Amino acid sequence: MEPAEILRLLRRHAPVLILHIVVGALTGFFIAMMSTPIYSSHASVVISTSSREGGGQDLGTASGPNSLLMPTLVELGTTQDVLNEVAASTGLEPAAVKGMLTLSARENTLFIDITAKAPSAEQAHAVADAEVSAFKKAVSKWGYKDGLSLAVVEQDPATLPTAPISPIPERYALNGALIGAAIGAAVVILLRRAGFTGLRAEAVGRVGRKTAGASDFDAEASAEQGQDLAEDRDMSPSASDDPSSDEGYPPPPDSSELFPPSMRHRR
Repeated sequence: MEPAEILRLLRRHAPVLILHIVVGALTGFFIAMMSTPIYSSHASVVISTSSREGGGQDLGTASGPNSLLMPTLVELGTTQDVLNEVAASTGLEPAAVKGMLTLSARENTLFIDITAKAPSAEQAHAVADAEVSAFKKAVSKWGYKDGLSLAVVEQDPATLPTAPISPIPERYALNGALIGAAIGAAVVILLRRAGFTGLRAEAVGRVGRKTAGASDFDAEASAEQGQDLAEDRDMSPSASDDPSSDEGYPPPPDSSELFPPSMRHRR
């Protein structure tokens, strides 16, 4: 089908399309209202070195030897020991804590971003803050070189969410409306491809053929009826054959002639 034909088809069946859009938007809105909200808390740390005397030193950038260090530290943040410590601080199960936490290293930097997602703002903040503390302890146990050890410096503390990041009712309603519009358009096109309109035209043609056949039958019946009437007229007796007609029959005798002469005087 050509795009212009599709547009004409959609305009022709606009009520069907609008119905699917409205149903999709309402469905998305109710799904958002019934879903469990998700809050997200963020924190960031930077990796540095510290000497045994307590002096800190920046590692510079995540290039050269340091480029292999950052992915290892990211994985360290979700080891079982770290998860157990966070779970003990928050009162959650270690498996649940692992599903809430996400650690990622910024490209070409020594920054690590920590994100915690939870059903409540307070819980998300508590998990992110506990992760920063547990991560610091785990990294401080690592030696670096020349008597230096790695250290985690908190750059941005864990934030307290003020609104859920998901679900957003307006966004769900919009997505539902778009999905409904796509489904409605597909239904209209599939009905057209299945010959729905063609079947309707065929039904109209079939009714027309039946009407035309009935007209022909009526004309034929009228012709036969006329022929029968003509035959009846031909077979019916004519006026000359009618016994009541005077033509071909003598008139009845006079009443006086019905009696003999001997009886006429007596009367």
